[in-house]
Amino acid sequence: MKIGSQPDYRTAVRGTEVFFTVTTTLQFTSAEVRSGFQYGWRVEIWEDDKGAPFGGQDDRIYRGKAAFFTVDSTEMNATRRISISASAGALDTESGDEEIYTYVTVWNDSTDGVPIGRRSVTHSFGF
Repeated sequence: MKIGSQPDYRTAVRGTEVFFTVTTTLQFTSAEVRSGFQYGWRVEIWEDDKGAPFGGQDDRIYRGKAAFFTVDSTEMNATRRISISASAGALDTESGDEEIYTYVTVWNDSTDGVPIGRRSVTHSFGF
C-alpha cells in the first residue's frame, strides 16, 4: 500500500466554517486486494509555521475521524476523497495570512500496520 499521488485539496467557505475536500490516490498490490484486510485513513489540517518567528513548529489544527474500507480489484489504484470542516477561527492562528496544508495518513487496520502519510502542498489563506 502506498499513497500514489500528493494529496490535493479544495476549500469552500460557508459562514464561519471552512470545508476541505481532500483527494489522493491510494495504491494497493494484488496480494493486499486478495487479503480482504480493512484499511483506515484520515486527514489532518496543519498550519505551516516554517520560518515563523515563533520557533517554526507546525500546528495541527484539526484531526478528522478515521474512515475504514476494504479494497477490491477495481480499487488497486483508486482515487479517494474525504471531506472535513473546521471553523475559520480555529484556522486563524496568527496575524496575517495562514499557510495551511493537509496530511493524509493510511494504515492496515487488520494487522495494526505502520501508518504511512503524505502532505499536500501549502496554500495561503487570509481569514
